[in-house]
Amino acid sequence: MASKLNFNERSWAIQLIQEISFYVKNKPDFKIKTAGGETTVNSGKNVMFPDILLFGDEGQSLVLQGWEIKMPNVPIDDMAFVADAFRKADNLALNSTVLWNFRYAVFYVKDSVSGIFKPAKKWDNSSFISSDRTDVELYRQDWTQTLHEVIDEVNRFLVLGYFRPINIGEKFADSIPESFIKNNKTSVAENLKELAKKDSSSANFIDLWFDNASAEYVKDEKDPFCAYAKVILLDWINKILFAHILRPHFPAAEKIIDLSSKQNPSQAMDIFRHITLKCDFYSVFREITLEEKIPEIVWEQIKEINSLLCRTKITSVNQRDMQTLLENSVKTSQRVITGLFTTDPHLADFLVRIAVENVKDAVIDPCCGTGTFVRAAVNYKMERGLSADEAYKTVFASDRQAFPLQISGLSMLSSDTVNIPEIIFQKNVFDIRTGDKIDIVNPENGDTLNINIPLFDAVISNLPFVDFCRNNTKNADDIKHKKRISLSIKEKTDIALSDRSDYYMYIILHIWNMLKNGGTACVIVSNSWMSTAAGAIFFKILNRFFHVCGIIKSGGARWFKNAKIITTVLLLKKKEDYRHESSGNICFYMLKKELCELSDRKIMNIAAGTILQNKEINTDVMTRREYSKKEISELEQLNISYNAFFYDISWLNEIKEKLTHIKQRFTVFRGAKTGQDEIFILQDKNAVDIPYLFNMLRNSKSCESLIAVPDSCFVSSDKTYEELTKLGHNKTADYFKSFEDSLNKSVLQHGKIWYHLKETTKKAHIVTGLNPDKRFFFSKFNEPACINQRLIGFIPKHSKLDIDICHALLNSIIGIFFIEASGFGRGDGVLDLSKDKFENSFMLNPDIISAENKKNILKAFSVLKQRKILPIEQELEMPDRIKFDYEVLKAYNICGLYGRIKQSFLEMVSTRRNAGSVFRE
Repeated sequence: MASKLNFNERSWAIQLIQEISFYVKNKPDFKIKTAGGETTVNSGKNVMFPDILLFGDEGQSLVLQGWEIKMPNVPIDDMAFVADAFRKADNLALNSTVLWNFRYAVFYVKDSVSGIFKPAKKWDNSSFISSDRTDVELYRQDWTQTLHEVIDEVNRFLVLGYFRPINIGEKFADSIPESFIKNNKTSVAENLKELAKKDSSSANFIDLWFDNASAEYVKDEKDPFCAYAKVILLDWINKILFAHILRPHFPAAEKIIDLSSKQNPSQAMDIFRHITLKCDFYSVFREITLEEKIPEIVWEQIKEINSLLCRTKITSVNQRDMQTLLENSVKTSQRVITGLFTTDPHLADFLVRIAVENVKDAVIDPCCGTGTFVRAAVNYKMERGLSADEAYKTVFASDRQAFPLQISGLSMLSSDTVNIPEIIFQKNVFDIRTGDKIDIVNPENGDTLNINIPLFDAVISNLPFVDFCRNNTKNADDIKHKKRISLSIKEKTDIALSDRSDYYMYIILHIWNMLKNGGTACVIVSNSWMSTAAGAIFFKILNRFFHVCGIIKSGGARWFKNAKIITTVLLLKKKEDYRHESSGNICFYMLKKELCELSDRKIMNIAAGTILQNKEINTDVMTRREYSKKEISELEQLNISYNAFFYDISWLNEIKEKLTHIKQRFTVFRGAKTGQDEIFILQDKNAVDIPYLFNMLRNSKSCESLIAVPDSCFVSSDKTYEELTKLGHNKTADYFKSFEDSLNKSVLQHGKIWYHLKETTKKAHIVTGLNPDKRFFFSKFNEPACINQRLIGFIPKHSKLDIDICHALLNSIIGIFFIEASGFGRGDGVLDLSKDKFENSFMLNPDIISAENKKNILKAFSVLKQRKILPIEQELEMPDRIKFDYEVLKAYNICGLYGRIKQSFLEMVSTRRNAGSVFRE
């Protein structure tokens, strides 16, 4: 193990720095302008940065290379010495380094292909120096000559362009925080765990914090202590960086220089309190709980980071670079801490443009997260001619969590607005009430501004994706607000919100109280409301409190590419009178362009103009479908999801008299949920007695044709072990007994006889997949069979039902269209459906066509049954399929609708599958 630098070594390193700086000072053509690193050389463990830094500017903001220094007693090839040099070079993204021990020097360059540091040159001119440290002074002239040779060689490489300088500010914001947090989160988490053992209040705080934060943030961390450790570390990094950014603007921020001399984090917090008192930025500098509870080794690294920023004069960068630095810092913070749902700036810009009617309007994002919307709102207002001061006075940001507010504060800031107060405050959205006061410090003069929360003209937000109905929140206040809002809605409308309503639904209904009459709510929500009973109730209530001006979705890739979440935007106008539903039409807009393309101002204007002017301008950019409330209500009666309204489905009005409920002819059921397939689905038929064996179709993928064939054997029995023994069925009894010690909770819920699955009494005649992707079908068993839980089964309700013609009609283009039109796309691209959706769906009525029609349909259908089911895009182009669909539509005298039916069907499938393409194999 290599020895650490002690005070003498530090002294020699400083002398090396001075010698390098003196040598290059008289060489104006050199790329190397000076050397530094005095404040980074210390005796701490896990030092982050090189002992010596070579700079490409006098201001020491452009780092060219780092050196690692040891005394002669440490071999130049010592493994720890070498590894430290490479690690520190990587921390600064430097592709070269020099190792120096006064006897030898080795110049390493990172291979651009392998990423491995390889020696480029080695110097042994001073190898005669002994390992005795006293020789260093004795042979000073000799190793100085070697030092000059090394500097010359490094400079030659720089001149040839083999490596580029690293802007320390850019690098700091870009990746140093990530490296720092990755390397230290475990040790901080362990420290917090030890604290929690001794202090129950700390343990309770972290538990409650994680319950609230994990639903919206830190989604990559399952351990609450590790998640909070990341928050603490990022908080320190952002405070330090931002304080350095403020130094040219506020004398009070110069106090950050003192942080490196503080003995502990508690003392350092006084620095941030001082800055906050003088110039605010409370959202950035506020103290968070347990922030000072970090190990000493981590504290030493924090001080080292601060020393690096002090020494490298980050404050000397120009305003343009400063803005880049701020933006990069925000992006890094978002990557590190805010999970998966950070709003794309292009989407935020787009939604601000369609939501803000008057640039002087008061705007708020009450779930601001990392501040993307409020930044977009400020930019838009200033673009439209509002002064920066006026823009900031009319944009509010709030979040119930403290740590995203820090990032939001950084996000709102620009290099030329540091003297303007930001209205950022911490509140649960449900606690934001008009007339409440918040205190903000004016950074220009330190005065406290007492600001009233107004009624807002616009609320724009990416609402939290928290599934309330599945108890993903244990926050007592949330539960209280949920009950309060539900009761208020019931009193005002006599409509009861479903207990399965999601969190964002309650937020939207609270937003109504925050808006002026006629004010706009423009919110991003998941698409889960589009095809659920809870969603239908919510939408009905929504129309009592708002005019639903538009619903917007992506016609291509998901807006949140790293998460299996499909989103929609609700564009709403507040109604004062909630006694009756709004009577206006509703527009369904589909954005056809990728979000990055909205950077093109022409495309942005077309997209925004389509909504603001309420007319279709260019269908390559955005499509628009408009339906009256009456049309929507009538089509809803056909079990159509709201997702289908983004397409042309008006043709359904022309065929609704030719349809019938599926449930009038079939009992619809979901297949057996075993709880433990390895018990109930047999690998070996001989493992149990024949009376307890059932044929089963386990997977829709096994259904290759319109004739279903069981692919598995299923075992179940309603008899006790004693009864099985009396019957001589010992093999079955022994089989079940062998699993007694390994049953999970799901199996135990089956009842006293845990191996009895009642679903075995239901045997499907027709089957289809619960969550189809690209194949749509209803397959028929030759002999009824059991099915597994990912399948939907159909049993004729009466013996006289002509199941063959029903099978054919279900597989017609209209029959399979209803599958797609009843559901909504999940994040992985498959269709989200339920047993109830199939049960309440429709099919063509077989009773209203002639026997001759049926004969022709069955004849055409028989050809389809002879081949494999194809992906729908291919299926609908097959000649036998086209002939079959023609026979069906001819029988109902609706052949003229074929093109419209096919187009809307394929557009729905294509949009859904495109959204899930990232997660699909």
